Amino acid sequence: MAPKSLNKCCGICSRRRRSTEAVMYCTDCEDALCADCEDFHGSMKTFDTHHIIAINVFKGAPFIINKSCKVHTDMVLEYYCTDHDILCCRSCMASAHRSCEKLLPIEVSARGVKSSTMYEEIAKDVTTLYSAKNELQDTQRHGMTNLKASKMAIKEDVKTKIAKTHSGN
Repeated sequence: MAPKSLNKCCGICSRRRRSTEAVMYCTDCEDALCADCEDFHGSMKTFDTHHIIAINVFKGAPFIINKSCKVHTDMVLEYYCTDHDILCCRSCMASAHRSCEKLLPIEVSARGVKSSTMYEEIAKDVTTLYSAKNELQDTQRHGMTNLKASKMAIKEDVKTKIAKTHSGN
């Protein structure tokens, strides 16, 4: 599901007629959160299994989280099959994954993921890629500026040579 608003305002604060900059995004609530609301959100047992992502991770890019099963579009993905390394709904569990040995609720299979080495490595890689993307964009902007300056210099050079040619020098 795409975020309803990627604006920089906290959804909770906005509904309370306040304007606070969002720093996180809850993919389950589909709401942007400021630091205070994110702290409150994280302290509530009801939201314990919600997935919070830094808002700068997906700024400027579409961010889509599909919570519906591809096979049973009216069903929500609730289970993780370790045999097939796939998320599935209750219907899939009963049919296609009936004989699978390790079928766990997503919340159970995701426990401890944020403290795992693999998660830390992926987070580091994403940060590195984000920095590399920004550097490439800066290099591209710098190149375009240099290209425009060169174009102007060449035009002036051509004008000067044409003027010299016409003046007989």
